Amino acid sequence: MDPLNHKKSFSFIVLIIFVLFIVVFSMKVGVKDADKEVEEIKIGDLQEKIDIRELPGDLPKDLPVEADAFIIRNEIVHYNKSNEVHSTRVYVSEKSTEENFLLFEKYLNNNGWKILAKLDQPDLKYLVAQNNKMEGVLQFNISLNSITGQVIVETSFIKKTAPESSINSTP
Repeated sequence: MDPLNHKKSFSFIVLIIFVLFIVVFSMKVGVKDADKEVEEIKIGDLQEKIDIRELPGDLPKDLPVEADAFIIRNEIVHYNKSNEVHSTRVYVSEKSTEENFLLFEKYLNNNGWKILAKLDQPDLKYLVAQNNKMEGVLQFNISLNSITGQVIVETSFIKKTAPESSINSTP
């Protein structure tokens, strides 16, 4: 085999491996955890984008916020199916997962919140809390993105609402 044909064959093999890698990677990204039901925004749900200078909806106004953080999402979503309202802020943090976890845990403990659940793993932290002043739960999801190395913080206040009465409902 002459060197030119060898180069073409090698390039073709590399191209096939690259295409296979892309196909496998895209399949893995698209796979959802079958045991975990994720509520998606559907037709009929109301999504309100909130100015990034403000905390959305029912998030406590004294919540420690990171100055100059890159805000990914800042919104209030009204889910019709579950009769829930989620006030959510998601941002990229300059702090580590551990620093964020300790900051929010201290905030909860010092402000009358009862921690109902927590997960403290190196790259994934989770806190869920409730207090007697607010109807709902406050949750913090803190994770390290293994690809970008960024720490992502998602803070949400979730409360149940009264079901909407249907115009066509029968008594």
